[in-house]
Amino acid sequence: MTQTVLAKPVLPDRHLPLINPFPPSGPAGSDAAPFPSTPGFPDSAFDAGWTAGAASVPGPPVELEVEVEVVYPHLAPDYGRMAECLDDPGLLSGAVAVRVPGTTLLAVPVGEERLGGALRVDRTALGGAVVRALDGLPGFPGVRVRDGGPVRGVLVEWGLSCPDEVGAVTRGRFFGIRRPAPDNPAAGSGWPAPDRRAALLDAVVLDAVARGASAGTLADRGFFPGEPEARAHVTGLGRILTGGPGTRWPGLVHLAVVQGLVPLEPCPPVTVTAEQLGLLHAWAAGASLGRHGVRARLATADVAILRQQLHRVLGARTDAHAVLRGHEAGVLGPADPGPPVRKPARARHRNAPAVFPGRTVTAACPEAPSW
Repeated sequence: MTQTVLAKPVLPDRHLPLINPFPPSGPAGSDAAPFPSTPGFPDSAFDAGWTAGAASVPGPPVELEVEVEVVYPHLAPDYGRMAECLDDPGLLSGAVAVRVPGTTLLAVPVGEERLGGALRVDRTALGGAVVRALDGLPGFPGVRVRDGGPVRGVLVEWGLSCPDEVGAVTRGRFFGIRRPAPDNPAAGSGWPAPDRRAALLDAVVLDAVARGASAGTLADRGFFPGEPEARAHVTGLGRILTGGPGTRWPGLVHLAVVQGLVPLEPCPPVTVTAEQLGLLHAWAAGASLGRHGVRARLATADVAILRQQLHRVLGARTDAHAVLRGHEAGVLGPADPGPPVRKPARARHRNAPAVFPGRTVTAACPEAPSW
């Protein structure tokens, strides 16, 4: 007795079947139910995808050509909204619209107040066509396709990639969108830097670190060549805030929040124990987990458990994120002690340059950088 196994053609993407790849009926002699035919496509074109036999091999993937068209930017439906939302409406002079099946997408180039751009498409093949359309245009460096996960889908990006960890306010600033901070009006005017783009980059890095981004994440998103450069850059930010000695990342976040450099977002109140609050205060002051365990006379295993409990209560990803969540929940405040801040030596000029890893930052006020 011989059993017949039918192997259907394999599509490379589940979003690609714009046409029916199956013939109106199965191979000769089979009992397969008939499939509806697709007008304009001869049934014989798909017969090669069907094989019979116990060791049958599926046919080759069906390659579908997707064509897009670059048109004038004002033809995009969201052109008017972007003109009102952009910090620099002049960027629209270099924008283009990409007409894809079903809609028209507006692509805005990068600039001093816009570190990167992104478009969401519904499948990878369409994203590749959009990349080919934007590649080489001025203001669209490094056009690429990236998987944004189940929430964002397939993204076409250029410039830097916005870290997933950053808050809504900083995400808007990354893309050059005017979005005022709801709870921290001091945040959002700019870190002291030689140009506005460098100031925006430092603001995004601070917010990403405060919300749990690692040095590897910053490097993967194109902010730095590698993890060592990312760590050195964040260490430089800590030296600027403390006036020289530097601090650990949780202490850096505490100083940044107190000085209004990281916008806060609404957070429901939480209840922490005295031991958990003591650990949170130690992190805000720049102390390490081991040093706090010695001061609190806790065993290594006990202080590790305390750390896990505090992360779970605050919903934090890292120690630095726990400090930020403590401020958002009202557990920490500006009056809580932070890392030691040393007033820098008097300079000959008020706008003396502050040494920064890889570049020079001119601070308008060396004692307290303002946005």
